[in-house]
Amino acid sequence: MLLLDTESIKERLEEKKKEIEEQIRINNKALEGALNGEGHNAYLDNCTSPASKRQRALSLAKCLLNINSALLRLESGNYGSCQDCGGYIEEKRLLANPEARRCLHCQDVSI
Repeated sequence: MLLLDTESIKERLEEKKKEIEEQIRINNKALEGALNGEGHNAYLDNCTSPASKRQRALSLAKCLLNINSALLRLESGNYGSCQDCGGYIEEKRLLANPEARRCLHCQDVSI
């Protein structure tokens, strides 16, 4: 049985969601500026190739998807259950990675 304070987990997930959404907004603005030929920006210094720009956008989108999925599992009462075996995800794992979908065993097997 999951003994975690789900309200504090929800708050952490919501905070992470806001951070990721802000990063997405900043990246989109930087990309828009680059496409419009507007000046130099730090985003382009760190992410110069089109492939790396796409990779960054995909990475942020995946993070946001995982957070939203964890929030939905919280709402539905399925939070903390492994999506593969149905067992409980270790509390230490959820504390370290609140959007985890698998227990450690299933995560190791899926890699």
